Order: sequence, then structure tokens, then C-alpha cells
Amino acid sequence: MSDVLYQDSEGITIRMACPADEDAVTHILHEGAAQIAQLGIDQWQTGYPDREEAQEDIAAGQCMVLETSSGNVVASLALCLGPDTDYEAADIAWQKAPQQNNVVYVAIHRCATLREATGHGYMKLLFEVAAQQSAAQGAYAIRIDTHPGNTVMRAFLQSCGYRELGPFTPVSYGEGKDVRIAYELVI
Repeated sequence: MSDVLYQDSEGITIRMACPADEDAVTHILHEGAAQIAQLGIDQWQTGYPDREEAQEDIAAGQCMVLETSSGNVVASLALCLGPDTDYEAADIAWQKAPQQNNVVYVAIHRCATLREATGHGYMKLLFEVAAQQSAAQGAYAIRIDTHPGNTVMRAFLQSCGYRELGPFTPVSYGEGKDVRIAYELVI
């Protein structure tokens, strides 16, 4: 993937994050955790995700950011080429079964938007560009999960065309063995 993935006439840019974005991405993730806490659920309330995840995502070349025309990074997500340990272990009837163990999907993790930037469609745009990038990499699907009580995210995923596939218990989350709801978008 090139550094700039999308740019529109209003100056909105989606690009791969660089080390200089570490503080902004960490701040976005912390704000995301605060927004989730206001929903009264425990997702992202144990210190995950933190600076370490931001650093790892950036170093791995899997952190996408949305930058406004003023140069502010206001949203981010991690686009991780599979296989994903939690999704491989999940007892979920994925829409696209792997063919001869050649699993080619991506997972979206750690997506958040600054509070003052919500309501502008930035995350939806990030998800659209992520789908384009995923297809360009040869992926057949995008997988994501969220807390059952995160009704905002669940509605958002459905509005983006993701299909709810059911609950599962992640095996590798740093926050324990909490139930999550799996979603998938076939691309």
C-alpha cells in the first residue's frame, strides 16, 4: 500500500500512519475508550488498547489514519491481514469458508474517532477505503468484532453492510475472556 490511500477535494486524506502519528493514534484510542465507557460497558476499560498497540500497528504498517484538511489526525483503525487467532478459534459460521486452508481475509481492530470528529462520516470513509485496500491485497472478506453492549458500533457495522454472525469468546484479548459479537463483510 502506498502512504496516501485516499484524498478528496475538501482535503480529507486517508493514509498509512507513520511513527510521528503515535501520539495522535494513542490519543484517539484513549478517547474511544472514554466514549465506550459512557455506554456503560467494559470494552477497552482495562488499559487496552494503549500506546504499545499503536506503536505495534504503526510499525507493522497496518494502522490507517484519517487526516482533516487542517492536518489533524482524527480517526484511526488497524487493518490486519489474517489469519487472526481469535477468529480462527471462534466457533463461527463465517460466510466464506477457507479453501484448502488458504485463508485470505483481513481483520479490523482498534478503530476509533475523536469525539469532536464524530458525526462527519469519517469512520465510514475509513471502512470504505479499508475495504478497497483489502480487495487490492486479495482478501475475500473483512472480519471485525465488538462487545454485545456496544450498540453504536453494532449499528454502524450493519450500516456498512457487515453481517452479524454471532457471539464468541476471544482467546487472546488482553482484557480477558469476554464475549464478543463477530461480523463479516464479503468483498
